[in-house]
Amino acid sequence: MNSTPAESTGHDQQLPSGSFRTVASFLIFVHLFALGVVVSSNWGPQSEPSQLRRDVRGKLWPLTAYMQLLHMDTGYNFYYTYGDVLDVDHLLFADLSEAQSDEARGQIRLPEKGLWPGLRRRRFLRLNLAVASQVENQAVESLFPTAAADYLLDRYGAEQALLRYQALLLQRPEDVGSSDPAAADPYDPGKLRTVYEARAWLDNGEVQLLKTTIVEGQDDNTAPAVSAPAAPPES
Repeated sequence: MNSTPAESTGHDQQLPSGSFRTVASFLIFVHLFALGVVVSSNWGPQSEPSQLRRDVRGKLWPLTAYMQLLHMDTGYNFYYTYGDVLDVDHLLFADLSEAQSDEARGQIRLPEKGLWPGLRRRRFLRLNLAVASQVENQAVESLFPTAAADYLLDRYGAEQALLRYQALLLQRPEDVGSSDPAAADPYDPGKLRTVYEARAWLDNGEVQLLKTTIVEGQDDNTAPAVSAPAAPPES
């Protein structure tokens, strides 16, 4: 007589309960839905989130927290590059020569060298890219620099700072391993190009910003980055 599977193994194989399978299916659906949202809303060469992403952040904050917890919101906008200014990394250099802290006095760089974990470094780079992508857009170009100035002035106890966003130009293939230290160094100052510069200071506790970027071919192109700012303090 042929034995049944249960007789051959000596016991019945128990499947998970219906409630467990329902909960597991729901969690898988939520995870796939979150993945679909971040992939579809982070596509393209620009660093700014799409309208869909902004709507999710504003109305579905638990989903946003879940995506950030699993590092799913760092962008899926990989694309071919042409070496243009928006195809490279951007660094923020802040001159805090009058800061109260000895640690901060001098020049601060964001992201800092060796910043850990790497996700923090990537987020700083995306914020800097957002600034570069909005240069000459008078409506929004000062938003991120103002926030960065607020953070730096508060953290280091400074009254004013000179902010400089610089694009890190790509190395030429022949420069890699060159005997010339300047050519071989991917962070050599000669590979940095300023895309936005502004002076920031505190006025009654509020951050004021004055754009000071020099436009190529002109002597000076100083323009206020916020409406009706007070005069900056004397150096």
